[in-house]
Amino acid sequence: MSAAAPALESIRGTPNALAPHYSRFDVASRLLFTGHSHQAWPDATREAQLEAWDDAAGHADEKWERAFAKADRVRTGFARLLGCAADEVALGTSTHELVVRFLSALPLGKRPRLLTTDGEFHIYTVRPDGSDLTAIVDTPGVDEKNPAWGPPL
Repeated sequence: MSAAAPALESIRGTPNALAPHYSRFDVASRLLFTGHSHQAWPDATREAQLEAWDDAAGHADEKWERAFAKADRVRTGFARLLGCAADEVALGTSTHELVVRFLSALPLGKRPRLLTTDGEFHIYTVRPDGSDLTAIVDTPGVDEKNPAWGPPL
């Protein structure tokens, strides 16, 4: 992990200061605007996946101590960037798991409405057991008259 995050000006610049870390997705030549697993992944994630595979092959059932130690390092790194304690950073195995954990923390009985966009995963409309969430999820279309949408940027 690097000691400091790049300055905002260098991220806004062309070429973007982070582009070299996303070389396999060629972000210096194209724009990717998704905010989920279909987005560009940093090159380090490929190395990490290969290392995880090698750990599983080499250590089998003994791999978990190494995996949890790495998770703690990731949590600590994000905590440093966010300026919070490491135990305040949640890691999950999937977007679905994190969304379910997030929804479970909301007072949906008191305020049963969640506003999303139509570009989100369908996990915002279907519970893990397959039941429907559309009673609490509001996904308005883009309509300048709809108060859920602010003025155009």
